[in-house]
Amino acid sequence: MRAPVLLSATLAAVAASPMTLYVHPTRGSDAHAGTALEQPLATLGGAQTRLRAALAAGEERDVVVELLPGSHRVPRGGLLITAEDSQSDGHTVEWRGSASSALSGGEPVTGWSKLNDPSLAAGVYAAPAPPSLPNGTARHLYVDGVRAARTRVNTR
Repeated sequence: MRAPVLLSATLAAVAASPMTLYVHPTRGSDAHAGTALEQPLATLGGAQTRLRAALAAGEERDVVVELLPGSHRVPRGGLLITAEDSQSDGHTVEWRGSASSALSGGEPVTGWSKLNDPSLAAGVYAAPAPPSLPNGTARHLYVDGVRAARTRVNTR
């Protein structure tokens, strides 16, 4: 008599386990299903698309969007979480990452060239600001993930 009880308890545990969507910024692909560590999605937008599709298909369990270690780029215009991204049946949707996961809305700076100006110290490089920066200005500058000082102009 115990076997059917154990079977139903096991099926209930499987049904209650959350659906996890994995996202890895460098080894993922939005063509993957994202439901296995070996085949993660690549972008936050791709994860949101998969999440919305699962919810629209009637997913009836908690959903976790797991941001694997790395720098995850926020899509242009931001990532807007709406009612489409939540459950109304008492189940939850949770976006989470580890201490090694980071969200970045920054723009990469390319086109660096060494300046050959005798009035400047040796080893000075310059690059144009990305066209997407408002007024061509940036609040912070990072070089290889480390915050760097920006050039300052003395106007006195």
